Amino acid sequence: MGTKNENQGAQEATLARLLAHFRAHNEAIAEVLGTGAIAIVPFELNEEGRAHARSLGWNGVAIACAMPRKVREAMIAGCKKAGDRVTPKWLQATEKTRIFVAAHAGGTLLVNLTSRGFELEPGQADKAWMS
Repeated sequence: MGTKNENQGAQEATLARLLAHFRAHNEAIAEVLGTGAIAIVPFELNEEGRAHARSLGWNGVAIACAMPRKVREAMIAGCKKAGDRVTPKWLQATEKTRIFVAAHAGGTLLVNLTSRGFELEPGQADKAWMS
């Protein structure tokens, strides 16, 4: 297991790659966001992560896709049942421009697009996306 500085460095490197991914595919992501939907964006998926992303509605090819309403509703219910207060609130927040990053082995990252750029949703519990 790495030191705190090594872990922070690895997390910063992952975030830098994610931002580069967003920049490289900004038109595809913007197209989904322009519909008002939550954009699902796959990022550095392994096989387990690919299966997870497909269960969310990703077709296995697209750079970004809209999260289906039924998936969103099921996630809200499941997260509430698990005691997660942040994710359901984020999934229901229509005033935000939202990107749901499905990463690595099925981890998730909640991202908001603001006038200042990208921001991580405060308080999200899933840090597996960085591993």
